[in-house]
Amino acid sequence: MDSHAVIIGGGSSIGLAVAKRLAQEGVTVSLVDISHDLLAKASIEFSEGQAESYSVDVSDFSSLQETAKLILTRHPDIAFLINTPSENMGIPFGEMTIEQIDQTLRISLMTYLYATRVFMEAI
Repeated sequence: MDSHAVIIGGGSSIGLAVAKRLAQEGVTVSLVDISHDLLAKASIEFSEGQAESYSVDVSDFSSLQETAKLILTRHPDIAFLINTPSENMGIPFGEMTIEQIDQTLRISLMTYLYATRVFMEAI
């Protein structure tokens, strides 16, 4: 299989698990996550050439758009776009401030729309 996948939230959890499974099937992956540390840890789990990492705030449309341009320059045909962003503040909902709720929605909802928008022509 000669395919490429973009994994939003690929630095950990479900995104990383999906990336590892796709890599086992011969798919190269672009891991996109806000955390440099998580991406560094995740990258060592792949063979050379299987994965590349991009640290970006995916809730910021223009930043995600710039990252998409970089990825699409290297991989113009994307076979898979996997959206697994999450914001886990560890705060019970009833104790969250309005700003924390807004941030959670930006990451957990808007990122799906942003990522689909910036990669849709390549899929």
